[in-house]
Amino acid sequence: MKQHLERIFLMAPVGPYAIGESFLRAFSDLGFRVACLNHLKYFPIVYGLPRRLIRRLSARPILDRYNRALRDGALWFRPDLVVIAKGNSVYPGTLEEIREGLPGVVLVNINYDDFLSPSPSNRFPDLERTVRLYDWIFPSKVENVAELRQRGARRVHYLPLGYDETAHYPVLPGREIFFRRRSQLIFAGTYTDERARHLENLAKYDLAVWGAHWKRKNVSPELWRRIRRTGNNRILRGAELSAVLNASGIALNFLRRDNRDTHNHRSFELPACGVFTLSQGSEELKTFFAEGEEMAFFASPEELREKAGYYLEHEGERERMARAARLRLQRGRHTIRDRAESILRVIREGGEG
Repeated sequence: MKQHLERIFLMAPVGPYAIGESFLRAFSDLGFRVACLNHLKYFPIVYGLPRRLIRRLSARPILDRYNRALRDGALWFRPDLVVIAKGNSVYPGTLEEIREGLPGVVLVNINYDDFLSPSPSNRFPDLERTVRLYDWIFPSKVENVAELRQRGARRVHYLPLGYDETAHYPVLPGREIFFRRRSQLIFAGTYTDERARHLENLAKYDLAVWGAHWKRKNVSPELWRRIRRTGNNRILRGAELSAVLNASGIALNFLRRDNRDTHNHRSFELPACGVFTLSQGSEELKTFFAEGEEMAFFASPEELREKAGYYLEHEGERERMARAARLRLQRGRHTIRDRAESILRVIREGGEG
């Protein structure tokens, strides 16, 4: 396996605030020559049932073009590393063709979702065959490490998620945001049944919910009045997200149990923006942030409601914890660039974890 690494071919979603954009910037800043195949060029994010149906009907031809572009791009660029983000749209045969055409290339997978998730959008059609073809797999779910090794993966190393410091930082809200978008409690994220159940318990507060797939039929009238509508159901991102967060008292974070989350991107993005975070808790998350000192956690809808009420009445405590969490984050090396450096270090050292 090559130890001198100079060129990386990256396959990932690339665009404003997309994870691939962050890794592309990180690898480039670390001195690598990087070529990229943008996943979003072939699979753009779409909202609305008609558009999703059209894409489903045309899925196979798009998948074929996508895999040809991945193979041809890698063979043309002749990288030392091929880094694939998630990769559940990549045919095992494509990986085999890349390896055959580029002897000595290192095939790397980074997955920010659960390899064994029941969600159709996360499922790998041929997981057993696929994982055996990568030289390195970096899952963000602790359970995946043993599961992938049992399925024949060569080398597996746990890699937590992170945040992009160029996209997540404190932004002072302007007059319009402060007076028209501020709220006591804010949640920025997509709809799930569990999130809706938790938020129903907070509908008596000045709560704002921003994000996609929130529909009137799925929530109570009280919660529906808390849903903030944006163009095309888009999710707040970047400086706009930070400004709205900083106009609010408490930022809420929910883990996805169906994705076996023990942390998520928001676990780092919210404190990076400088806001007080009240998050669904996990033992791992408590190793990142000290409970009651840097971040507050809840385990049930009742505890969420209780702690939301408490911290709304203790502004000074919120501000102190928010400052402490951001300082902990900066000292803890949790940026996407830090994660990129970890990937490269592990590959060069050749160990497992």
